[in-house]
Formats: sequence, C-alpha cells, structure tokens
Amino acid sequence: MRSGNVLFLTIIGTIIIGAGTAILVQAKEEEIVIKPIEIPYGKNINAAVIEKQLEKQGIKDVKIIKGKIEPEKIGEYSLTLQLTKEDNEIFEKVVKIDVTDEVPPEITVKKVEIEAGSNFNLTDYVDVIDNADGDLTGIITYKPVDTKDLGEQKLEIASTDYSGNKTNKKIILSVIDTTKPTLNVTDEKINFGAKFNAMENSSATDLIDGNLTSEMQVTGTVDPNTAGTYTLLYTVSDKSGNKVEKERNVIVEAAPVADNVEPEATNENANETNPETDTSSDVNSEAEAVTPAPISNPDPIAPPAPSYAPMTIYVGGSAIPYQNGGQGTGQSIIDNAPVASTWGGAAIQSGSDGLNTHIIGHNPGVFSALFNVGIGSQVTITDGNGTPTNYTINRIYEVNDNAVGVRDGVDYWDQMIGTGGGERVTFQTCENDNVNWVYEAVS
Repeated sequence: MRSGNVLFLTIIGTIIIGAGTAILVQAKEEEIVIKPIEIPYGKNINAAVIEKQLEKQGIKDVKIIKGKIEPEKIGEYSLTLQLTKEDNEIFEKVVKIDVTDEVPPEITVKKVEIEAGSNFNLTDYVDVIDNADGDLTGIITYKPVDTKDLGEQKLEIASTDYSGNKTNKKIILSVIDTTKPTLNVTDEKINFGAKFNAMENSSATDLIDGNLTSEMQVTGTVDPNTAGTYTLLYTVSDKSGNKVEKERNVIVEAAPVADNVEPEATNENANETNPETDTSSDVNSEAEAVTPAPISNPDPIAPPAPSYAPMTIYVGGSAIPYQNGGQGTGQSIIDNAPVASTWGGAAIQSGSDGLNTHIIGHNPGVFSALFNVGIGSQVTITDGNGTPTNYTINRIYEVNDNAVGVRDGVDYWDQMIGTGGGERVTFQTCENDNVNWVYEAVS
C-alpha cells in the first residue's frame, strides 16, 4: 500500500511540476516584445536586424523559420521566428514586417519651348520616374497653359506616387511665335474702266495678332483704263516680326468693240455735168457744197452676265462640281470621282432654304483650292438649275475626326453638321489622317 501511495504522489508531482514549467515558459514568451518592423522598398531583412531589436530582452539567437518577404512589393508580411534566450530556452514568435515606400517621384524637365497657339502637352517635356511605381509621367498635374501668351511663363507641376509621396517642381516655359500670318488674296479679272480697290477681296490674319488686314502693304498699281495683266505684291508682318508676301494678278479685260459704221456722204451734185468738161452746155453752174450726215455713236455694249454651270462651287479660282450625296453616299461619291459632295446639314444645296449645307471634298484633290482663300474671300455655289448664290468666308479652323477643335477643344459637331445658323455652307477637307480644315461661309 505504501509503495502504491508513493507512486501515486510521484506521478501527481510530475504532472504539477510539468504544468508549472509550461506556465513559466508561456509567461516568458509573453514578456518578449517584437515591434512591427518597417523596411524601405527594395531592401530585404535578415535575422540580424531582428536580433538587434531583441538583444536587450535576453534573446541571443534569432532564426527565421517561416515566411518570405518580397522587397519590391509594398505591403505587410508575417515572419515566424525561432528565438533562443540566454538560458537556452527556445520558443517561436511572429513578427510583422511592412515594406514601405517613402521616396517621392523624381521629376526631370527638358527645355520647354512651345509654338504659340499650339497644343501643349507637358508630357512631351517632362519625365517622372518613381522608385516603386516606375514611370509616372502620365499622371502629373499642372494648371492650364495659355499658349497665346507670348514670353516666359512660370509653371508649377506636381506628381504623387501610389504611396502618397509627392514631388513639386517649378519650371519656366517659353511661348514663341514663329508662324507667319496668312495672306488671303486671289487673282481677279475686272472690266475695262471699272473701279478697282486693291484692299477689297483681300485680308490678312494671324493666329496670335488676329486681323492684320489694315497692316497690309501693297506694291504696284492697276490702271483700269488700260487692258492687260498687273501684278501686285502684298506684304504683312505680325508683332513677332514674321513676314509673308504674296503676289496677286489683276487682269483688266479689253474694252468692248462697238460696231460704229459711218454712213457715206451724199453728193447731191453727183450727176451734174462738170462745166469744165461739158462743152455742150452754155450755162456755168457751180457745185453746191455738200454737208455730210452726222455720225451716230451707239450706246456702249454692256458685258454679258457671267454664266454658271449647275451644281458647281466657284472658289479660289477653281470651278468644282459637286453632288447632293448626303450622309448616305457623300463619302463614297468623293472617293470615286473628282468632285465634292454634300454630307451633313441640308442634304441638297439650294442657296435659298436658309439652312446650313455641309460639303466635303478631298485634299489633295478638288478641295485643294480652299487653301487659296481666306476670311473675306467670296464663294459662289449654283444649285441644280444653275442659279448662283454668293457666300463670304467668315471663319476657318481645324478639328479632329470627332469635330473637336484642335486649338480650343470645342465640340463643333452641331456647328458643322447641323442645319441651323441661316443660309450658309460649311466646307470640310483633310489636312492629314487626324486633322481636318473647316471653312464656314455665310450668304
């Protein structure tokens, strides 16, 4: 019996001692504090870094036994550690590792020099690279730039990476004007003796300075009373010193020739006998003085009225036939024949319906003639009966294939394709695959 009691007590004692030991180790584990560790993006961590944090807590050895960190992937990771205390007790602990990015993007700026009136895209002049996020050039922020304000402008740009690190940079950009003004002058024919003003049917415009018509200089003269061809030289400069010259030929047509027929003088004594030769008469008769009848001058002959072909556009010295294709067949028409065609607006050009007609044509092609005219130039369009309607070009601008203004970002679709706005026409031709020229003319 005694031996059994002793055995029983021994077993109980072992259990108690064992349990006590377990509780003691747990308590020691809880005493160990491992703070979350932040490491910079791109750098790894090893056990020595963690061991340094724990050296004052009686830990002599640290081993990473579970978990993995991706240094080039921002985020939170967990590592399981095996810790050995100075008394050789060994246990496990989990530590949180944060891979963070605190480095802001780097902005590199090239020389910023832009043409006045052009489309400004800062990404053409700036590179933004971030250590973690790579190329951030496309997400820089800045205030709009007035590309018509010549000279130097200060601009502050900013870029923020996906970790919230922000870089600000001040740059200076230069807006320069090297674009020449546009001279809108076309050759002209005038009747003999007609009045001629070299400033009429001519104009000058500049992208920055606007209307420069009053600044035009004209060299040469035209004598309306002398038939022939006269060449005038038009010159204009903008405020930036860009100069353009263009010649204009003016033809003075010959005076109309009238059929003036002088009547023959009547000699009432034509049948009388000459007294010096007629010896049969004893009477000396004197020849009576003959007064010729006055010559009558007919009224001047008026020049014939100009004749026009039906369904024809007269612009820039060219006569361009067109068809009323509308949106259904307009594009096919101009692709298969050297003609223009209606597309938007009123499907049929009439000249008297009070509507806008949108007419398209190819360049190079029949609408290359549009580049010979400008604001103030005259356009004549005939309907199917040959009845002409005169229009004056009052606006020229560029749009992309979605009818959005290249220079101002305005949506011109309704202006170009709609029928409103009174009796007018809208010509459209391509500059290249992405940009179209639009000429508006009003009656």
